[in-house]
Amino acid sequence: KKYPVFCYNRDEIYDLFERYEKMKRWNGDYDSADRTLAISHAAETRMLGGPHIHEVYIDECQDNQIIDFALILKLFNHADSIFMAGDIAQCIARGSSFRFQDLRALMHQWELDRNPMNHNQQNTIKKFELNVNYRSHKGILNLAASVIELLSDLFPDSIDKLLPERGVVDGPQPFIFKGFR
Repeated sequence: KKYPVFCYNRDEIYDLFERYEKMKRWNGDYDSADRTLAISHAAETRMLGGPHIHEVYIDECQDNQIIDFALILKLFNHADSIFMAGDIAQCIARGSSFRFQDLRALMHQWELDRNPMNHNQQNTIKKFELNVNYRSHKGILNLAASVIELLSDLFPDSIDKLLPERGVVDGPQPFIFKGFR
């Protein structure tokens, strides 16, 4: 429901989802969401073995699904035991619709569920943006910012709203090359 671009096709999309689920069952297949759900259900019925984990650091978190983070949150008592870093512009996972906004909402609800008496307590979830890019020059970053701006205008709820990246090095004006003749 959060993606307005599909508002006229929701029934068709849900029909495709049901066909996909039926096909998986028929073939005995599963996907990464099924795997995470199975682990989550197992964790509810029995203790997960192994050493106690005090902290977790997750890089490239944009390549995971929200359900994966829901499972990870079950293992911890404090939000400040979890550190996640990622860049939504570098998402490589096929079909991913990751947004930090969704992750924040999940973690906020987790905090409320974990400690319902302290919902007036200051939120322990911290977010900060690293918007200075030391690897690309300003021309490349300006081009990328214009693409991100188009995505934001055309699909406003599909990506997080962030400040544009700034470069510290000038460079040549980028151009778009369309093949050989």
